[in-house]
Amino acid sequence: MNGKVVSLNVGEPRLVTYRGMSFRTGIFKQSTGQPLTLNKLNFVGDGQADLSAHGGIDKAVYCYPAEHYDFWRRELGRAALPMGQFGENVTTQGILEAELRIGDVLEIGTAIVQVSEPRIPCYKLVMRMEAGSDFAVRFLAANRTGFYCRVLQEGVVKTSDALALLRSDASSPTVSEVVAATQFADRDPAGLRRVRKARGISAKWQSRVRRMIDAEVRRRIETFAAQQNSFVVDEVVRETRDVISVWLRPADGARVLRALPGQYVRIVWFDGMTRTYSLSAVDADRRYRITVKLVRDAQGALGRASARIAELKAGDVLTVERPRGNFHPDVDDDTPLILAAAGIGVTPIMAMLEQVTRSGRRNVFAAFGMRRPDEHPLVDELKALAAKRRRLSVMLAYSQHDGAPVHGLPAPKPGRLTAADLLPHAAAPLAEVFLCGPGEFIRQMHDGLVERGVNSQCVRYEAFGPSALLPARAIAADPDVTYKVSFTRSDVQAVWSPSSGTLLNLAEAAGVSPAFGCRSGACGLCRTKISEGRVSYIEPIDEPDEGYVFPCCAIPQTDCRLDL
Repeated sequence: MNGKVVSLNVGEPRLVTYRGMSFRTGIFKQSTGQPLTLNKLNFVGDGQADLSAHGGIDKAVYCYPAEHYDFWRRELGRAALPMGQFGENVTTQGILEAELRIGDVLEIGTAIVQVSEPRIPCYKLVMRMEAGSDFAVRFLAANRTGFYCRVLQEGVVKTSDALALLRSDASSPTVSEVVAATQFADRDPAGLRRVRKARGISAKWQSRVRRMIDAEVRRRIETFAAQQNSFVVDEVVRETRDVISVWLRPADGARVLRALPGQYVRIVWFDGMTRTYSLSAVDADRRYRITVKLVRDAQGALGRASARIAELKAGDVLTVERPRGNFHPDVDDDTPLILAAAGIGVTPIMAMLEQVTRSGRRNVFAAFGMRRPDEHPLVDELKALAAKRRRLSVMLAYSQHDGAPVHGLPAPKPGRLTAADLLPHAAAPLAEVFLCGPGEFIRQMHDGLVERGVNSQCVRYEAFGPSALLPARAIAADPDVTYKVSFTRSDVQAVWSPSSGTLLNLAEAAGVSPAFGCRSGACGLCRTKISEGRVSYIEPIDEPDEGYVFPCCAIPQTDCRLDL
């Protein structure tokens, strides 16, 4: 597969106004007949304005096939489109997205580049094309997106230079396959896993696709409506002095609903008091287990919920809502996984550990930080897993222990668990880290890993108690939560709940009609100022600049005020 350079196109950012928004953009490119020097970040004479979404090492060069120009002339009913119309630096010929794979290495002039990702359009392309607000959707639907490259070797490029394929990996998906797998409804988790493992794909895309897998797996097993069922206490087990496990089975004898490891259930008592607890195990679709740390006040008295847990006995009946939560690994993946827990954070981690090691296909490293062996919940279960599960390695760290061996497990490290203990495993390609425990533990482990070069997007966490970190994409799972949302320009107030969907859905239901294009955060046409509040995103996107939101794929995390 070989091609050539048809046109080189460059342009410095300029200030433009579109639909009342003023912004700088480098999408306006002009064709040049001069040879250009290609550096690590761009061609000399070219620039990108929004470096959060464009440019950088992985998006140094944007290429677009000249073969697509005839298609768009017909589609848009235009006699001509100038080279560089799509904001590309290099207009190519002879190399198409259906043949070119992520990670392919190309020689272009005296430079060498590597295909890194497809181009996902934003509102600036919609503005540039002047073909309607849905152009970003049509652009993706046509699967004629072009492709980005990173620069492996700087050099000089000129028009008519050959494009030669130097290396390719048949196991890596084509650019077209990545678009098809990631940008449309009914995403197939198997196809997404192949994209995530593509040779040379960026860490940002790995994380983005991982979230797509999570969302699709949850979509296939969850419903939006809260489901409550009567459960009977089947068994109560005292794990340590202050930790109790409670096995719960459906009162009607039915199978329990499927739960992803790391998810939680909400318990509802007869008087309406509710508490959420992580599932520490699911027993053959017959029963759930919660493992609860009893909370005491300064005088040693149990708290209200802890007292009720401590009083439970076999035969008691509780109302239990279906499992929820987005803190879970992909159990069908085979990439390296690191699980680390401190204190009662062991509960979701043990559920993960049991499920992800069943197949024996992946390397799993599990680390536990406790004060003493007698305060380590579920330790016998950990011993059993360590003895029989392949490719599982375990580390213990007891801060108030002399390091004497613990029967059935590796000798514990005296002192606290640290980020350095995880680093040899967390640095492996495609490795993911799950942290669970007190807020200070989460902060130290997360920051320590990131400082040592681990990509923060590969570290996921759930804090028990106050944490200095706020999950960037924590989705409200409580079906009863509500937030007030004010649309200030329309002088409209509305109340959001999980059944409302996105902020765009809420606005439309309230009679507000914002501009939008893709409804998935790809085009950015709905970008809106937010003066108060905080949101998270249900779609894995490049988030907007500070002070703005994409209502089409955002849900509130607090009361909000939007300039709509």
